[in-house]
Amino acid sequence: MGNQLQIKKFHELFHGLHVALKATLPLDAEIKCSPEMTFGELIEINKDRNVKRACMPAVVAGDLKDGGRIYDFKQWFDPTPVEFYQLCFQLKPVSKKPLKFREVVFGRASEDKPFGFRAVSPYINLQFMSRTEEFEPLFCRVVADSGKVEYYQIFAGIGEDGNAYVLAVGADSNAVPAHLRN
Repeated sequence: MGNQLQIKKFHELFHGLHVALKATLPLDAEIKCSPEMTFGELIEINKDRNVKRACMPAVVAGDLKDGGRIYDFKQWFDPTPVEFYQLCFQLKPVSKKPLKFREVVFGRASEDKPFGFRAVSPYINLQFMSRTEEFEPLFCRVVADSGKVEYYQIFAGIGEDGNAYVLAVGADSNAVPAHLRN
């Protein structure tokens, strides 16, 4: 992974799992930015919910095989009208015919049960930098096609006003919450 700014909505984590940092704004909010930082392709309009969402570009550095990868998300517009931010995880299929997804399950130490992607939606949205003071580390279990746990990951994040760092590192099974090991 290079150290150049990647202008895209989702950034690859591993095996079809991608992450985005999204800001939610009122539909009528003006996105104010400098001409060299205009990324209209990163804006999503949702008229049903009367909002727009703007994804943050990122500089991605490191390799998961060599200790970890960091995602340096960049705020590219004035954050004043932002209502809240979310980390959005997207799971892409490993095959389209038949439609098949890798099993990816998440959990946090403060929760009793793990959670994952629903059959009807390949997205999970988690509050980030807005309604909570800090982002509680998120643990991830990735299961191989054989049904055996392939590996675990930990995601940690810090940020303010749309500038954020998300770190993805491998984890030993003893480091993840017990409810995620089952």
